[in-house]
Order: sequence, then C-alpha cells, then structure tokens
Amino acid sequence: MEKEIGVSKDFNAFELRNAIIQKDCFKANQIVKYFDNNPKAGSLYSFLPLLFSYFQNLMIVHYTPQRGTEQGIASALDLRNTWGAKDYIIGLKNFSLRAKADNFSGEEYKNIESILSVYDFMLENNFSRKSLVISLGGGVICDMGGYISATYMRGIEFIQVPTSLLAQVDASVGGKVAINHPKCKNMIGSFKSPYRVLIDVEFLKTLAEREFKSGMGELLKHSFLTKDKKYLEYIENNVEKIKALDNEVLENIVEQSIRIKKYYVDIDPFEKGERAFLNLGHTYAHALESFFAYKAYTHGEAVAKGIIFDLELSLLRGQIDEAYLERARNIFNLFNIDTDLIYLDLSLIHISEPTRR
Repeated sequence: MEKEIGVSKDFNAFELRNAIIQKDCFKANQIVKYFDNNPKAGSLYSFLPLLFSYFQNLMIVHYTPQRGTEQGIASALDLRNTWGAKDYIIGLKNFSLRAKADNFSGEEYKNIESILSVYDFMLENNFSRKSLVISLGGGVICDMGGYISATYMRGIEFIQVPTSLLAQVDASVGGKVAINHPKCKNMIGSFKSPYRVLIDVEFLKTLAEREFKSGMGELLKHSFLTKDKKYLEYIENNVEKIKALDNEVLENIVEQSIRIKKYYVDIDPFEKGERAFLNLGHTYAHALESFFAYKAYTHGEAVAKGIIFDLELSLLRGQIDEAYLERARNIFNLFNIDTDLIYLDLSLIHISEPTRR
C-alpha cells in the first residue's frame, strides 16, 4: 500500500506542506488519505480532512521564499476539490518574503500593510464567521495569522501549525496575537486562543542552524521561570542530543516549555500580573530589535541577550548570586548563543513614556 500511494511510515509533515505548495494535488491527497486511514501515524495529518467538513472556508497563511504571491494563491485554489471539499476555498496566502536564509528575521513584514492584502483576499472570497485560518510557519506567521483571525469579522477560528522552535514553544501558545507599529513591537493586537495547536518536531529538522538557536533562546528562558530546576538540568544533560535533533528529547523540551508557559497563562491570561514573568529578557530584546529595524538580530537572539541583561540587574540588586548568573551564561554558551550585551550611545535613543508590552 505504501508503494501504491507513494508514502512511507517515516513520512513527515514538511513533505505534505511541500506537496501543497508545489501544486501536487495527487500527492497531497494520497498523503492525507494515508494518515487518515492510519491515525497512529500522526494526528497532524489525520486531523486535516476533518477541517474541510467543519469549516466553510480555509486559508493557510504561510511563508515560502522564492515563490510569487499570485502563483501561491493559484496553487491553493486548485486544491479546492482535493479532499472532496468542492464548496470550500483554500486560500493560500504567500507573503513572498525574500531574504537570504542565513539573515532572515521576518519581523519587518509583521505590519498592517501585509495584513491588509490578506483581508482583501478574505473579503473577495466571502470568508465568514464559519471560516478558518491556518497559520503554517514560524513566529511571525503565527502572530499574523492569529491577529488576522482575532480581527476579521470581530474574530474567527484559527489553528496554529508552528514550524520553528520559537513558534512551537512561544508564539503559537498563550493567545497573544499582534503586529508591529513603526515605533514599537507588538503594540497592536489582542488576546485570542487558537482552536487547535498542532506541533510536529519533524519541522525542526528543516530549520537553518541560526533559526534553531533563535528558538533555543526563547526555550531556555522557560528554564529560569520555574523553581524546579530539573528542567534546566535535563537540558544541560542533553545538549548534544538537542543539537543532534533527537526526536524524543525535542518532544520533551518542547512539551515542558509549553507546560511552564501554560502555568503562567492559566493564572493570568490577560497579563495583569504574574504572566509578565514570561517577558523575561523582552524589554531589552524588543528595544534591540526595534533599534536595528528587525534586521540585525532574530527575536531569540535578542531575548538571550535580554535574559542576561535582566539577570545582571538582578545580581546588582542582590536577588541572585554570581554562580546563578554564570550558570545562565554557560547554558547559552553550550548552544553557541551569543549573550554579549550591545551598548548604544544614549544620544541615539528616543526615550518615551513606558508602556505595557
């Protein structure tokens, strides 16, 4: 049977994504049928066909380099009958973000200008409150897909399918959805929880090294936000397996990070108090990202520096000791994550009234 439909037991989510993007309707259809008939093979795949019978319209928001917007939409519309959903539209919105893979952030595109073209597409294709948005991509795509869902017709359902480590442990969970203002990051947004979050660590094997390390910057943050240091110890004891992208270890650290974030979100969903601990390192990080117009540092790289900055302040205030600070520096060093702080000339910085981020 596997030969007949052209898939194998170790078939992964990334290949299904490529089949959709490359306009290979037959292959995409066979993949979904295979996983639908073999639920144990992966919930991500067996869940997909159900969406077509439940929602009136679907739109997949994702990022694909080297492919034009019109071509991306056309390939998606060809799939409207693929899973027997003849009355439904799959709107594949491709932002055509073009950049070198080793120097790509994407934050510069997380703005209202990018969002408006998606609203246009949804209106033209009669999207309603029975429609669904699927965010298939990294942190920027999850933020944008969530923001679109929270604001279109005052809110429609959305599903997060995070493909980067940063998105899997942070952007896709917690219900924060936002875009950037020219003067500040994440200042325009809302709180809206996704209908589902589907996580497959196989996606992490497609990441460039820099993007994986960026995700580790955010993931390591969670290890400092729990009194139980077993999680930090687990990471310290499995550095090489994490670098080797061992599935079992990746699943463990992603799940544990989500559990830690869930703890803060559950007790303070709208960030009136305790949830602000999840912003460890982010005041410095957002300032650094904004100052360099989101082109010099990825979010995770900036957060790693911000965590060390915050811990240095804690040391000065007598809240931690030197040993704790050195342990924090060491865990970042084990993953070759630069935590050297960037100091700027004060004359270059505009200081405004503090705002809640």
